[in-house]
Amino acid sequence: MSKRIILLTALIIFSNLATAATGTGRATKYEVDVQEVKLCMDALCTSGYVLGTGSKTFDIASATAGAAVGSYAAIDNIPAGTYTYIRVILGSTFTITGTCTAGAVTKTAANTGSTVPNGVPIDAFAGKTAADGVYWYDAGKTKIAVISALPTPIVATGAATEQPQTTVKFNTSSALGCTDAGAGFIYPSQPDVAVTIQ
Repeated sequence: MSKRIILLTALIIFSNLATAATGTGRATKYEVDVQEVKLCMDALCTSGYVLGTGSKTFDIASATAGAAVGSYAAIDNIPAGTYTYIRVILGSTFTITGTCTAGAVTKTAANTGSTVPNGVPIDAFAGKTAADGVYWYDAGKTKIAVISALPTPIVATGAATEQPQTTVKFNTSSALGCTDAGAGFIYPSQPDVAVTIQ
């Protein structure tokens, strides 16, 4: 039996700055701290199967991001059931490198540790629940949960059979956000993510 792996991450967008100019830029480094990955049987992720736990940092701007993330969460022999969603628990600090321009302000991040929300009001996720798809996972606001629908359900029989290969490709060409508010600042924004299941 060949080993099949699931390659994943999450997409998050942080900016809600109505009166300031905003922009995007290429992230040449976009490190996320994945702490748990769970396949879910429902949109609220109340039932499912944890694929992997433990803090591990991945650079999704790297060409080898898929292979690295895949080593964290193998889907061999998952329990029987139909899995339609995936939940990823992330640490709230990202490390980003790149340049972004908003209005007349250009900001550069060089291995910058950026803690969500980094300039966005601290309660940006307050009151959000699993139904919103992105929410604070803990009361201390050190972890973010992201729930995403799988493009195709994974149907597992519970037997030691080959599972479908799920891959995620990342495009971080516009994964930095920035604003000219105040002196201007830069923050991690939403990478483009393409999911396929074969």
